[in-house]
Amino acid sequence: MASPDCKSSNWLQDICTLKRQMKEVLMILQNSGIGVLVTYWGRSSEQVLNEAQVKALARSGSFPGSAGIYPIDAGAGYWYFVVPESLPAPQTIKITSSGLDLALAQAPGQPAYNGNANGLFYAPVVVNGVPSRIYRSFNTLAGAGGITVT
Repeated sequence: MASPDCKSSNWLQDICTLKRQMKEVLMILQNSGIGVLVTYWGRSSEQVLNEAQVKALARSGSFPGSAGIYPIDAGAGYWYFVVPESLPAPQTIKITSSGLDLALAQAPGQPAYNGNANGLFYAPVVVNGVPSRIYRSFNTLAGAGGITVT
């Protein structure tokens, strides 16, 4: 079914205008760095990420919670999932294709990953002024894949 033409009625024009304005506001907030809750995910060869490296991850988005399916692009490196502390902490992080728990980096072997929420270890980071949790795979992983967060 084709999208309705925004010019076909007054109420459709209003909806289209509102949608356009909301996209503009979201873009302004995301570019301002003033507390928009952004989740980042992807891969990196770095063992611990700083703010700039978090922002350089392949994917990001604004979500009302941490639960979801997050695809990881092909390549090599650690898999990362970074979520603001003000969002609910994940209960589980699983490999989407197998349903098995993703083994996560943790202290004492990886001292930076000494935070613990719901039994999942993370390293703290601040991104755009927002305290966040970095979850990292224990091992480097090759190929495309994904994680399912609940």
